[in-house]
Amino acid sequence: MNTPIDDQNYSFVYPDSFTYQVATNQDSSNEGTVNVYIIPFDHDQDGVPSKEEDLNRNGDFNDDDTDGDGIPNFLDVDDDQDTIPTIFENFFAQIYNGDSDSDGILNYLDEDDDNDGILTKYETPFNPFFSPRKNPSKVRYKKSWDYNPKRWSMTTALKGSNLSNKEDVVYPDTDGDGIPDFADIDDDGDGVLTKYEVPDVNSDGNPTDALDSDQESVPNYLDIDDDDDGVLTKYEFADQNGDGIPDDALDSDQEQIPNYLDVDDDNDSILTFFELPDQNGDGIPDDALDSDNEQIPNYLDVDDDNDSIPTINEIPDQDGDGVPDDALNSDNEDTPNYIDVDDDNDNVLTIEEDYNGDGNPLNDDRDNDGVIDAFESKLADKDSDGVSDEYDSENENPDNDQDGDGFGNMDETICGFDPLDPNEYPADMDADGIVNCIDDDIDGDGVPNEQDAFPENPFETIDDDMDNIGEVADIKDDRVYPVEVSGVLTPDSGTDESVWLITNIDKHPGNSVVVYNKNGQVVYSAVNYKNNWRGNYKQSNEPLPAGTYYYIVRVSEADIRKGWLYITY
Repeated sequence: MNTPIDDQNYSFVYPDSFTYQVATNQDSSNEGTVNVYIIPFDHDQDGVPSKEEDLNRNGDFNDDDTDGDGIPNFLDVDDDQDTIPTIFENFFAQIYNGDSDSDGILNYLDEDDDNDGILTKYETPFNPFFSPRKNPSKVRYKKSWDYNPKRWSMTTALKGSNLSNKEDVVYPDTDGDGIPDFADIDDDGDGVLTKYEVPDVNSDGNPTDALDSDQESVPNYLDIDDDDDGVLTKYEFADQNGDGIPDDALDSDQEQIPNYLDVDDDNDSILTFFELPDQNGDGIPDDALDSDNEQIPNYLDVDDDNDSIPTINEIPDQDGDGVPDDALNSDNEDTPNYIDVDDDNDNVLTIEEDYNGDGNPLNDDRDNDGVIDAFESKLADKDSDGVSDEYDSENENPDNDQDGDGFGNMDETICGFDPLDPNEYPADMDADGIVNCIDDDIDGDGVPNEQDAFPENPFETIDDDMDNIGEVADIKDDRVYPVEVSGVLTPDSGTDESVWLITNIDKHPGNSVVVYNKNGQVVYSAVNYKNNWRGNYKQSNEPLPAGTYYYIVRVSEADIRKGWLYITY
């Protein structure tokens, strides 16, 4: 073809010519020449007339190279080098007047057609970050809607047009709205414009560093459930005024993380996913679990069972992993406390276990054991001591003295006394720590009750003549055992005085002796003295210093001896 000739109407043309002869039977042939001017309308067949690809209108087509690839636009099938042929981007002129993002740059010249912060060439492949293997730390099964973009086909979209015979090209359309991602300002159709989903942290146009809140390999701008909580982003009110900007996104727990990015929307320590926000699995929370039927689903309710105790205070997740599989269950029934209206199963609703009437059962703990009354049943008694757990500060200690009267709960219960009444308690006659009702030797005289004629009299054990008068007090008794108290004690002397000797004291059961120093302090005492004291301090091996000591020997109720004892060495 010959050299082009400038033409002001068509920018340039290609001239050519051919000759011809015309002859008849009578006349000689005549020769002529025809000049042909080929006028290319679209050199690169990209749907943009060549003359319109002289962007600076200087008549020089070779200095218009939008993508700087060395190929001028009028010969370049992809003018902006965004991987989408210009002919297909030009097609979108029919839909978007040629400028998807209305930024004044036509799509076929715009490196970011939808102005979402991601260069168009990075929106043409299907999610390059996606891996079918979920993050192993995720604790739930793959959802039906996990990244599965629709496919936008050029030949389908262009069916019936003069472009439908082009080679088929498929681009991702994540939200299936008929607008491929490269031209869609909200790629995942979640109501938050792509550019506000932080698709390119370092602003280089490449979304390899795009925000992925739930760390499941699908960045937020392509993820229809950004926080992977089972509720689709568009149903978490990410943009309440409908402008596509999430600056007014719902934040139920007011902790500066909007619900659509918050894995625990109500901040009750249970991950939203495990509060069953979408029981039929369609991503719409219209069937979300609402345990207390108060029109606030559990995943947004700070008090799931409406018992006046915030869910977080009912210890729904003891190991802190957000999964309520270890939730506190005070009554060991099938329902954990945070969704149980009677946490301790004592037939009193938790909300009614507010005994101080301040509307908060959390500060009602009548036994002061650190466990609130609502979590302790008044019907349970773990240690079987007669005091219900709700009133027992030591649920597993039957010797606990709940009323502080000096006697353990179990002892009071066995003896028929009220273990919660400090003015009612059993007796312990011999002060041996065993209450009378279960003491085999009530009076502590060394004679078992069944062998003691007087089991509650430490001075009497025998009644030989059956007159109900003990042997000690019975002056009619033929046998008399005179008692003599020694006034001298010489320990380790090897004589009879090496022990304190009280003659016949063993013949008077129930006797008692007490020895005092000069300051009135007890240095020795015994019941049923055995003539075995060697001058040691109380029951120790420490010898008392030499000196004078005062004694009281109670032989019987009618015979009490008092005097001085001299200890010498």
